[in-house]
Amino acid sequence: MEIKVFVSYSHHDKEYLADDSLLGYLKGLESEGVSFWSDEALVAGENWDKEIKDNIETSHIALVLVSQRFLDSAYCTDVEIRRFLKKCRRTKGLVIFPIILSACEWERHEWLKSRQFLPKDGKTVEEDFTDEGRRKRLFHDIRQDLRKQIDRIRPSQPPPPPPEEPPGGKKKQRIRIYELSKELGVECKRIIEDAHREGISLNSAFNTVSPEVAEQIRKIYEQKEVAPARLNLNRLLERASYAPILCASPDGAWLATLHLNRVVHLWRTDDLSQHITIVPQRSEGYFTSCAIRQMPTGWELLMGMNNGFEEWRIAPTGTAVLTGLKSYKNLMEIRFSDDGSLILIVLLAGVLEIIRADNNKLVKRFHCDEQRLMTGSFCENARYVIAGGESGKTFIWDTTTGELIQAKNDHHGMPITVLSGIPSRSLYISAWEDGTLTVCRCRDGLTLKRIAHKEGITCAALKRNADLVFVGLKNKSFLAQEMMWQRIKWERDLPNEPIAMTSIGRDYLAVATHGGKIEIRDIDTGQTLATLVGFGADDWIMVSTDDHIVGTGYEEFLGEEGRLCRKIPEEFGLPDLNNLLTTTIGDRAMDLISSHVIENRA
Repeated sequence: MEIKVFVSYSHHDKEYLADDSLLGYLKGLESEGVSFWSDEALVAGENWDKEIKDNIETSHIALVLVSQRFLDSAYCTDVEIRRFLKKCRRTKGLVIFPIILSACEWERHEWLKSRQFLPKDGKTVEEDFTDEGRRKRLFHDIRQDLRKQIDRIRPSQPPPPPPEEPPGGKKKQRIRIYELSKELGVECKRIIEDAHREGISLNSAFNTVSPEVAEQIRKIYEQKEVAPARLNLNRLLERASYAPILCASPDGAWLATLHLNRVVHLWRTDDLSQHITIVPQRSEGYFTSCAIRQMPTGWELLMGMNNGFEEWRIAPTGTAVLTGLKSYKNLMEIRFSDDGSLILIVLLAGVLEIIRADNNKLVKRFHCDEQRLMTGSFCENARYVIAGGESGKTFIWDTTTGELIQAKNDHHGMPITVLSGIPSRSLYISAWEDGTLTVCRCRDGLTLKRIAHKEGITCAALKRNADLVFVGLKNKSFLAQEMMWQRIKWERDLPNEPIAMTSIGRDYLAVATHGGKIEIRDIDTGQTLATLVGFGADDWIMVSTDDHIVGTGYEEFLGEEGRLCRKIPEEFGLPDLNNLLTTTIGDRAMDLISSHVIENRA
C-alpha cells in the first residue's frame, strides 16, 4: 500500500523542500511506495484551506519541520497541528515526525515535549550540522528513521478492499500522478495546474487518476503538427511583436526589449536602425524581467525567466555571448544594484536572494509570508531591499543585518503594480491598480507622499538622478510628475494602454503599449521621436514620426503556424526591400498588410 507523508512547514523554511535539501533527500523513498504532499501542490483558484485539511485526513505521517517561525504561525499550530493530534486520538493511525530546524521554544509545546524528534539531544539542523558532510549524515539518519515508521504502519493498515469488477470486465487500475510526471518529464504541480486549466477533473488529494483522465493529460503535452493553413497577418503581428518587458543600460547606450516569442532585441540608442537579436538557450520558460549593467569592457545583460536567468556579455562591437545560466523556480524579478556588484533575485514563493554579480555566490537570503511575491528592488545603494506582491504588502529589509524592518499593508488585497527604489536615495515608490502612487522612506517605511490618479496605474519609470516619475495609466496616456511636489510636468496620449516603460539615460524614455508598438519619447517634453514596430522574431522596421522608414531588419519569420517570407511588400504592391529606406509606410500601408491573408509556405 502507498504511504502518504504530509509535509508541514513555515514558508520561511521553504528551502528545506528543495531537491538539494531535506525533502529532496527523502523523496528517494517514493520508489518504495511513499508519496509526499505539501502546499506546493496547491493550484491557483483552489480552496487551499479545504485542500490542506483533506490531505491531512488522507495522510499516514506528518513530517513537521519545526522552527520558531513555524511555532509562531497561527495556521501551522492552530489548524495543522491540532488536526494531526485530533487524528492521532481518533484513529491512532497518524504518526507525527518532528524535525527541529533551528533554535526555538519547543519545550513550551506539549505535543513536542512528549515526542521523540530529530536531531537528538537538543541539537538543531542549522546550529549543529553546518558542515555539508554532517548535514548529509543527518538527512540519511532521518530517512532511515522515517522508513522504520513506514514499515511499522504498513502491517497495521488493513489491506485495501478488492476492486469491484464492473459488468463485462475487470476494473482498470488507477495511475499515480507521480508516474505520469516521470513519463511526461513534467513536474506533478504543473500537471495538476495544466489539467485544471484545460478543464480536466481530477482529485489531487489522492494523487491518482483514472486511465481515461491520464490519457487526457497526455494529450496536453503531445506535439501536434500544424497542417498548412492560411494565416491572418494581423494576429501574427500582434502575437509576435508584443513587448511586455523593457530595460536600458545605466549609461543609456542600449535598450533591451523582451518579447513573448522568446526573442530579445538590443537596440543601440544612438542609431536605432542597428540592433542585436538574442534567442535564449533554455528550451522552455517565458521572460519575467531583465537588467543591464555597464562593465569596463562592455555591458552585461541578465535575461530573467520563470525558470532562472541567463547572462549575456555585450561587446562594444555589438556582439553578444552567453556567459552563464542559473536555475530558479518561479523567478519574478531580477535587478542589479546601483554599482552593478550585486544581483537581487525575487521568487514567487516569498523568497529573495542577493548574489554577487561576478560569481553568483549567495550573499543574503530573505523570507516573507507573502504567498505570491511579484516584484522587488534595491534601495540606497543596496543598503535596503524592498519587495511586494499580490496581497498589497510591502516588505523592507536591512541588507547589513538581515533584519525585516517593516511589513506595510497600505492596500490590503490589491496587488502592487510598481515597486522601485530611487537610485542613490533612501526612498522608494510603489503604485497600485487603483491609481495610488506613494513615495516612502526605506529605513522605516514612512509614507512621505501619497499621489492619487483618476485612472489605474499600469507601469512607471524613474528619471535617473532626478525627482521625476513617469506614470502609465489605463486610459491610454502617461505623464511626468514631480514626486515630492506632485506637480504634473506634462501628459501625453498613447495609441494603446501602456504596459511597460523605462528611462534611457537622461534624455529618452521608451514606452511599450498593447499591440506591439514601442515608442521612444523625449524625456523632457514627452514628444515622440521614433516608433519601433515588430513583424516577427527578426522582422523589424524603425519608423520616424513622419512615417518614413529609417532602418530595416527584414529576415524570414518562422511562426508557430507557418512561414512569412521576404516577399510580403512585393505581393501587396509595396516597393522592393532595397528601396525601403526612402519609402513611406504610413497607416494606410500598415492596414493594407495587416488586413490580408496569405498562403503558408513550407
